[in-house]
Amino acid sequence: MKKWQRGWLYFVILYAFIHLIRDTFQDLAINNFLSMTLTRSNPPLIAHIYWFIFNTYVAEIVVILFGIYSLRRNIFGRLGYMTIIIAFIMVSAWLYYWFFL
Repeated sequence: MKKWQRGWLYFVILYAFIHLIRDTFQDLAINNFLSMTLTRSNPPLIAHIYWFIFNTYVAEIVVILFGIYSLRRNIFGRLGYMTIIIAFIMVSAWLYYWFFL
């Protein structure tokens, strides 16, 4: 496994874990610095559609599992590239939500 691949996996696992904690805090209405970072004050127009189309809990857990599996096997492979694709989809969905909804 190349150095950038290992670094990417560590980064994406850490980010997904922190984001999972943040989403849990938001859903439980626990207000702290982590749960209030990069949130909109007004509710989006179609938040329920966003929730059903792309559930972040599932994506975060999948990224964590794929990343840990890739690190354990020391092979980036398809699962490693899937973490990049999932991250790209998550960032694209967030940008769409932030700027257009």
